[in-house]
Amino acid sequence: MSSSATGQDLSQQNEIFWQINAQQGITWDLTKESRLPHDDNFEMSGSMVSGIISYNVNKAKEVEITRDIIFPQLRKYSKSNESMYRAYLRSQYTDDILPVISLGEKKYETGQLDSIRIKGKISFYFKQRDGIQVTRTFLPSMDKRCFVEKWTMVNKDTKSQRISIGATELVQNELGFHGQYHRKITTDAKSEVEIKPGEQYTFGIY
Repeated sequence: MSSSATGQDLSQQNEIFWQINAQQGITWDLTKESRLPHDDNFEMSGSMVSGIISYNVNKAKEVEITRDIIFPQLRKYSKSNESMYRAYLRSQYTDDILPVISLGEKKYETGQLDSIRIKGKISFYFKQRDGIQVTRTFLPSMDKRCFVEKWTMVNKDTKSQRISIGATELVQNELGFHGQYHRKITTDAKSEVEIKPGEQYTFGIY
């Protein structure tokens, strides 16, 4: 994992944000965190895809996430003087790719972070909001050319919650050294789901 000093106090570089947790991973507990804003990134790889997840937490403990998705085996044409071995297929995506989620008649926003946890993958845990607690987990597929974002929504309320999830589909085509490359972002979320008290709903964005 590497740190960026952009937009933050340089003194933070020597501060400890992470603690070892009971699962032998590491946790950044934001419940009492005051050293904000803070940004960082986490790199991970599968057999056919790599990802750099960059996050920026503001003073309100809200997070902006950017995904830099890289396909190391796929080379693209480059008009620059960049070496061919560096001209791999890669793109950055912000949260603009996410489906619109509605709780009842109102757009649902995840709100404040509770913690960030890392153990081979990176998970963002959000505080309960409107009776729903959200976890967003990012990880590369170990055997497919696919990067995954998994959402888990837990109903902490005493009544059932009805959630609507919009469609997400982005198609990109690019000519490379091995022919035409096709990239697609989609979700397996149901358009509407009812979550009973104490139950959860999980969907992925690929």
